[in-house]
Amino acid sequence: MATAHGSLCSAVSVKFNTSTLQSIVTNLESALKAVLWVDVVGMVTIESPSNTVKYESDPVLKCTFEEASGSSGWNMTTQYQRFELNTGTVVKLNYDCATQEYKSCVGVTLQKVTGLWSGEYKLKLN
Repeated sequence: MATAHGSLCSAVSVKFNTSTLQSIVTNLESALKAVLWVDVVGMVTIESPSNTVKYESDPVLKCTFEEASGSSGWNMTTQYQRFELNTGTVVKLNYDCATQEYKSCVGVTLQKVTGLWSGEYKLKLN
């Protein structure tokens, strides 16, 4: 255990459903009359091209999550803007990639991409 700015910090590694985690955090916050910050790592797996994406290629991104989620969607952020991605001329979303191991999955194929599609891609799970 370490002390940072008068607070106790601890690192713990456990695996359970996010609904269980939320219940634990809510109960602790109520009992302690405090706000808890929980840092989660490794909840999703994102597959992306390992090399530079070439002009007018069709890169595929895929995000998998072990639990079933209500809804999800991809966002792209550039230096000045943030966009929610929807199926269209360039974007093709794939919600049919879940497996028995990964109950939630959303893939996105960017068709014939140009430099306009350069940015940071993130998946939002609900």
